[in-house]
Amino acid sequence: LLVTILEATNTNSPLPTTVIGNDLLATLCNSWTGQSLDPQTTHDSDSEADSSEDEHILDEIERAKRRSLSGPNKSSFNNVKVSTFRGSNAVTSFHSIISQPSSSSSRVIVIDHWEKDPMVALAAVCCQDAGVPFVLISNDALVLEGQIGKNMGALSSKITFLTVNFPQYTTQQLQQIMLSPSVLSRCTQTQTQNSPLPKPLILRTYNLMIPVLMDTINNNTRELNEIIRLATLLFPVYSSPLGESIIISDVSKLTDGNLGRKLYGYVKDSLRSLIRDCLFRPENTVKTTATSNKRSSNSDSDSDSDSEDESLSLPKLQKYLLISSHLCSSTKCSTDAFVYTSASAPRPKKQKKSNEQNASHLSTSNNSIPLERILSVFTSIYPGEKNLGNVGVFEGVAHLCRLGYLEEKVGGERVRYWVKVGREVVEGIGRSEGFDVGEYLD
Repeated sequence: LLVTILEATNTNSPLPTTVIGNDLLATLCNSWTGQSLDPQTTHDSDSEADSSEDEHILDEIERAKRRSLSGPNKSSFNNVKVSTFRGSNAVTSFHSIISQPSSSSSRVIVIDHWEKDPMVALAAVCCQDAGVPFVLISNDALVLEGQIGKNMGALSSKITFLTVNFPQYTTQQLQQIMLSPSVLSRCTQTQTQNSPLPKPLILRTYNLMIPVLMDTINNNTRELNEIIRLATLLFPVYSSPLGESIIISDVSKLTDGNLGRKLYGYVKDSLRSLIRDCLFRPENTVKTTATSNKRSSNSDSDSDSDSEDESLSLPKLQKYLLISSHLCSSTKCSTDAFVYTSASAPRPKKQKKSNEQNASHLSTSNNSIPLERILSVFTSIYPGEKNLGNVGVFEGVAHLCRLGYLEEKVGGERVRYWVKVGREVVEGIGRSEGFDVGEYLD
């Protein structure tokens, strides 16, 4: 939880709009005040991406401050006080500040990760009662709307929701983030504490690993948290040959290029395991070369199991996205409210289908379905955390398209998809998760 309060030091003066410099907060500021930012003080984001998600509000404020101080409105920040509060202290400090008298035009409150502490809802109500404009930033729009409806009652009608879609990081930006000191420290922490290797060698090895990792996962995910998790899993495997002189000796005499090639030769099987077994599967760990060799020496029946239907080895989240898509393509939208409810809710009576109708379920569907409907059904049937703001959900849809299970319909105002697998495949996926697809279709 991060609370940022922008406040004019002169309570009789409005808060200068130039204190908010990035596109997102500029848009919000325009909706509060009816004023637009001076074009000369609005600039593109810095090329180097922020490495810490929790600090992006502070970073944007600091950027805005630097830009304003170098522009024609450099005096704007002379009368602005910026207060920030984190974690458990945020709510107490928040209440203390908003209880102090201030005109509504001289204070703006920004609450990031708002859904992490429901107590902030009460503080937000106090803000609204006092006429103080505030911004609630959440990665999960559904959770945010639910919390507001539950905790704010009639005041929820005064809230305007704005969904902001940020462009994906480029490969170069992701690599810069992964090589930043804070992320590097996080990914190498275990090795730094427990490995006999000198720290400079650990850092050198990490710098060699990141380009290899990015090349490997480039077409599979752009979700930063997932890439950090994969890097943390891979690094102990990637650096392990350095502690065995039989595998790599005289490391100090090797150029980065030669050392990188030697390490890649050792870790390439583990890279395949990283994508196959660990991508969006937080319960799994990467398989080492020794494990891979043991698997390859097993019988032919073991190799047959390696080539099992790829759909059954999908991450759980992607399985349920595919099931949701198939359910949507096989039923009418008007039945969703009756079918995808709590277990105690009545469902339509099962009707016998003709052989022709049953056979049609084995083929792909010709019906394109909107993404919103897929996500609505997904939230009803998925047993895990329903965080639709998580990039992983949209990465999952994109991954299903790359595998050929879904196809995006190009054109039109709404994003729509065709399901390219039949009922038989989807029922097999459902059985692997203990989910009876037929219960919703027959």
